[in-house]
Amino acid sequence: MSKLSKRLAAKESWENRKAHRALLRERQALDAVRKDQNVQIQIARDNKKKSRFSPDCENVSFFHVVESKAPKLLDKEYLGAVKVLSRSTKKDIYDWVPQGKGRLTQFISLAEYIWAEYPVPKFLWSVFWEQNANILCPIVQRIAAGESFAKMCQSGDFPLPLNRNQCHRFLNSPADRNFMKALRQIQFETHGGSARLFQAWMSRDVGRTLHSSETEVFWDSVIAWLCKNPMLDLNQLGPLLDYIAYRKNQDKDFSMKGRSVLAVIRGMNEWHGELTKQRNFEESNYKPSGFKCGHWEVTKKERTGHIHEIWRIEEILTSKELHKEGSTHHHCVASYGRSISSGQTSIWSMSRNGEKMITIEVRNLQRRIVQARGRYNRMYDSEEYKYMLSWAQDVGLTIDIGRW
Repeated sequence: MSKLSKRLAAKESWENRKAHRALLRERQALDAVRKDQNVQIQIARDNKKKSRFSPDCENVSFFHVVESKAPKLLDKEYLGAVKVLSRSTKKDIYDWVPQGKGRLTQFISLAEYIWAEYPVPKFLWSVFWEQNANILCPIVQRIAAGESFAKMCQSGDFPLPLNRNQCHRFLNSPADRNFMKALRQIQFETHGGSARLFQAWMSRDVGRTLHSSETEVFWDSVIAWLCKNPMLDLNQLGPLLDYIAYRKNQDKDFSMKGRSVLAVIRGMNEWHGELTKQRNFEESNYKPSGFKCGHWEVTKKERTGHIHEIWRIEEILTSKELHKEGSTHHHCVASYGRSISSGQTSIWSMSRNGEKMITIEVRNLQRRIVQARGRYNRMYDSEEYKYMLSWAQDVGLTIDIGRW
């Protein structure tokens, strides 16, 4: 083949390839137009049919992308949270790549893509399902954007005035916590409260709700007051909080400062119109729990000679003994009257040579020792624990005193 023929063949081949590439680009452009038209048609159909994304969902295309990439997130449980994210997105949802297979994992990846400029503690994403989601979601959005949570607390943007150390501990809460549970746990840990009291508080609406700044400061003082009185019967916590809320609503200046537990309980009973019943109850006897008492006699060798000690753990079976126990130790064990009468709880007194040492609370059905306190609510010492453990093993009880 001559050189001219080769040149003509090469030119023809190049022109054919050029025409093919042009045809391919034309087809791709046509496919893109058709695809966009199909999306617009589908959106129009959905708007016309008033599907589950409308009329309260403004960004319908946002939901179509989520539906195509992670349809699990449009279930009833997650749809409301996705709606919140759709109203504040500044990023192109088409670029979002779902992470994981579970709904929660995929939702967190969506929330992080939409809101987060910096790494965010996993537990914060629970705010979408909190009672105060409308208040908490903007707070988390600001944290995710890089704002300081400590500065929010200091400036009053957040109702509870936490210090920097508390904010740091809050933001490092475990992933299995939700926002309010992590927040309340910081309060109880700060005031030295027990895990049992914390759980009882979180079972109430006051624990799950974020209030105004003034109200949060008041309830924080109530938490501090409760933590200083650990022998309070937690079965009475609900009625007690109802009474405290009533007093606060009646008198804005009402505070817990200087109030004893028994005085507050008497006020609660009067409010419930049960003072007469309580007086009759205070003169009653209690049925034995069925657990036997503990008795030990030991002789110790001291510098001054041998000392003989008699240790006893005895059940309190009358209201008079119960009040005497509380008066001796200066704690509020007398509040347990109803729980003892119902058989849920039994109260035991440990003594050494007749001197009262600690008060022990036992949950009868669970066969658990859940509380042990001495004078002015002090914790038990190692020697007292030794005899309490020995008694528990003898009668088949477990020691499960609430701690973090």
